[in-house]
Amino acid sequence: MREAPIDEVGRSLADAGFPTTPQGYRRLLAWAGEYGQTAAFGVEGTGAYGAGLARYLRGPGSWSSR
Repeated sequence: MREAPIDEVGRSLADAGFPTTPQGYRRLLAWAGEYGQTAAFGVEGTGAYGAGLARYLRGPGSWSSR
């Protein structure tokens, strides 16, 4: 999966890829944390790829929209 954090006005800050596994999801959260506090995650995916990430992100303290 490809990910890109954006700032408050929608500018892309970076771009990176992560595997669609629990370990990849953990790496994504750690990487996103390097860009400050995450307000929300938007998930657009195909089939199980997006669904798996959305489920993972619904953990404590997170919010996601699919």
